[in-house]
Amino acid sequence: MLEKNVPVYIAKCEGYDDCGALETLLDDAVERTCKTEMFQGKNVVIKPNLVRKMDPEKGGTTHPVMLRALISVLKKRGVGKILIAESPGGLYNAAALKQVYEGCGIAKVAADTGAELNFRCEYGDVKAPAGKKSKMFEIIDPVRNAEVLINLCKMKSHGMLTQSCAAKNFFGVIPGVKKFEMHARFPDSTDFAGMLCDLNEVLYERAKILNICDGIVAMEGNGPTNGVPKRAKVVLVSQNSFCLDLAAAKIMNIGTVPELLREGILRGYCPGEYGELNFIKESPEHFVVTDFALPDSSKSGALKKILTLNGGRYARFLEPRPKIDEKKCRGCGECVRSCPAHTISFRRSRKKNVAYIEKENCIRCYCCQELCPFDSVRIRTNPLIRMVNKL
Repeated sequence: MLEKNVPVYIAKCEGYDDCGALETLLDDAVERTCKTEMFQGKNVVIKPNLVRKMDPEKGGTTHPVMLRALISVLKKRGVGKILIAESPGGLYNAAALKQVYEGCGIAKVAADTGAELNFRCEYGDVKAPAGKKSKMFEIIDPVRNAEVLINLCKMKSHGMLTQSCAAKNFFGVIPGVKKFEMHARFPDSTDFAGMLCDLNEVLYERAKILNICDGIVAMEGNGPTNGVPKRAKVVLVSQNSFCLDLAAAKIMNIGTVPELLREGILRGYCPGEYGELNFIKESPEHFVVTDFALPDSSKSGALKKILTLNGGRYARFLEPRPKIDEKKCRGCGECVRSCPAHTISFRRSRKKNVAYIEKENCIRCYCCQELCPFDSVRIRTNPLIRMVNKL
């Protein structure tokens, strides 16, 4: 169950070079945020952030050193089996998982530490009778059956929701292409945020949860995969995903409360202001990254006001939308397969096949940008918005 006044542990960490120092930090964080009996003799599922195969140094996926340090801390606490389980975007099968685990450096950590990688791809229904947006979720079996769940997330910007940290990382428990179905069901970002709140609540009802956010090297700009690395030099730990995200939003210097966090505040999952949180060790003010770049799609300032004019009639016309950079596109088809609204197809351009987005039916979920392995999807902001935001 999500408890509102759960403390957030915040500590400085310079980098990934010293696994021992990171292990000491996590050991202290776990000691001060959890009860000993939470882990002892229990089987633990670690849910990392492996949205797709990519170099962990780019800041978009769980860093192997962070995972290695965490496993060491858990073993000291006498846990049972440690299982690493994730469902990246795209296909959810053993072959796809193997590519991602190996490409992100996770497979080697598992081999070195004796932790188990999940390759079983079964999933099942979980009822959410109290859900406000969704009354049912399909969730991968390792998480559905977990006693203790560790949410090992990254601090990142996000094209659709502005921020991706602990609460958003749980979207990865929905199997493979089922994620696209959820985007299609909830194309509006506010509804999508509400669905994620329902998902968080369901998971908290089923397992003991600890959230660990890696902000040592975060991702800014067009995250969650096509942004750029940003050294924030911070680690956050809390049993409450929304309390952690509220502290992280302060560090990321996000002026307007992101939609997922705002919905969590309205539901009473966490305080309304970061200053109302209970901090252990450090305060977020010590880590604020004043120049943290938000995604091109971020609706801030004048844009938010314009989108509400005349009952929101102009919103669809003025919203930022994804656009294919034809020079970079290699025609791999990943965006075509991942588009939940089926608005992307191929066309001939510059003597090659490139992806093309039908803007009329685009739901602005930015899955294409998130999963493109060649960074060929850009966010096009309406010229009027660009002009007004400079005022």
